[in-house]
Amino acid sequence: MSSQFTFILAIILGAAVTVSAQSESIPAAAESTVYGMVVFNSGGFRAGLERSVRVLSKVAENNSENEVAFVITYAGGEKIRLRQEATSDRLELADAIQNLYAEAGSGALLDAIKLASEQLIATRLGHDQTSSLVIATDGDTRDSAVKADELLKYLLENKVRLHVLVIAGPRAKHDSLDRLIRGTGGKIYTYTDDPDATADAISADIKVK
Repeated sequence: MSSQFTFILAIILGAAVTVSAQSESIPAAAESTVYGMVVFNSGGFRAGLERSVRVLSKVAENNSENEVAFVITYAGGEKIRLRQEATSDRLELADAIQNLYAEAGSGALLDAIKLASEQLIATRLGHDQTSSLVIATDGDTRDSAVKADELLKYLLENKVRLHVLVIAGPRAKHDSLDRLIRGTGGKIYTYTDDPDATADAISADIKVK
């Protein structure tokens, strides 16, 4: 039975990161495609959040019955939250994405990736498979406690690949994120006038083992 609950997902430098959700967690079968969505929801990224929702809700709607996914948002090291537990219900997943909202905060992208990776590994129940995080962000790694090199090592050891939708100005630099994407064999996407096409590309890429 579904219930509202709060638990501590991880500790970063002594600060508790609180994660909330309203859903039942389901085990991922060996044949499932398991992935997580990580969405930047800082108030300063409000327009980017709206674009992220357009793309990621379509990704959710593209899911087959063999796909399991969860949603995490981040707006700072102490504002990394599990918004939707792992589910194979694509409508439930899309609804969770469409109901995301902005909150005060600045960043901590790398911390969010680390915690989402831990959630991903737990969801796939030890299956020896490469799985993906789909991340919507401005690409800035400011205020992250986790170091990029340490994170890359962790992602490679645990077969986690990053597919990243970067919504930022043309002059924005995101070198640390680029290194993580290339290192894990993932892909970077940019927002265009055809968000459905971007979503279709992401949906196809996350199915590749």
